Amino acid sequence: MSEFKSWGVTYSSDMYHGMDHSCHCGAEFPFQTQLRANLIVGFTQTAGPQRSDRGGIAIFECPKCFEYFWFHLGVSSPKVYKMFAPKWPK
Repeated sequence: MSEFKSWGVTYSSDMYHGMDHSCHCGAEFPFQTQLRANLIVGFTQTAGPQRSDRGGIAIFECPKCFEYFWFHLGVSSPKVYKMFAPKWPK
């Protein structure tokens, strides 16, 4: 996964962990890869618990409340999100 570098908004332990693909304000984004990709404002592989089944952490900006939240990406997810996320560096 070394092809993916950290970029954008930096992860902070104060950010909401949207484990169910939702923001703390109640906005939900399940199973909407292209919509979620448009919300990505940052990515890192160095934050949070490191596991072989994780490809990193994506930082999202909620379109409802404009707060940041994050969740882990699977190993292949960064490639998919990079294709759709307009802010992801090419």
